[in-house]
Amino acid sequence: MTSVSLVYHAIRRDLIQASLEPGERLRIQELSERYQCGVIPIREALNRLASDGLVTYSEQRGFSAAAVSATDALDICQARVLMSESALRASIEQGDDAWEERVVLSYHRLKKVPRYASMDPPIGNIDYDDPHKAFHTALISACGSSRMIQLFEQLFVHAERYRYYARRVLVADPDDDHRAVMEAALARDVPLALKLAREHIEGPAKILVQALSGKA
Repeated sequence: MTSVSLVYHAIRRDLIQASLEPGERLRIQELSERYQCGVIPIREALNRLASDGLVTYSEQRGFSAAAVSATDALDICQARVLMSESALRASIEQGDDAWEERVVLSYHRLKKVPRYASMDPPIGNIDYDDPHKAFHTALISACGSSRMIQLFEQLFVHAERYRYYARRVLVADPDDDHRAVMEAALARDVPLALKLAREHIEGPAKILVQALSGKA
């Protein structure tokens, strides 16, 4: 990987985990020292992250970590529900044996990884993020649209930022949800799978929206 890619992924991780707090100014020289990287790769990484929507830029303030809000959390939730309903339905209807194997394998890999690195205080486990995304991507991987999968993964990344906040106010293990959605999908029970997927997305989101609204 290039130095730009390395620092891009490092800053991206810290933005998602809120090690770089939402709204925090991202001064290039300070980031250069923090990540032990030159200012040019830092600037290029920040530009990429701005394109991803994880960083904002203004002429007055320069780069900043994107803010979080109840309104944005609800918007992401609604977008994910709509995307999930369409992509998951198509994937269940079109999925073959290879799709079933991907779903089952991704679930077993996810189940092996603890969601929390610490319970007191609750801190999300970074090693949980990739298998978590892989499981949800596997569920819709037979939808027949690579663009839809790409958009789904982009929304998933933005939701991941909020999940790190949700883990501070809602300590829970979503394994039962994951297993239930998987079983309904493999049984080709579209109505049940869509219902469970919606509840899996909306449940934590509602609690987080309430917490962010109270904070606001």
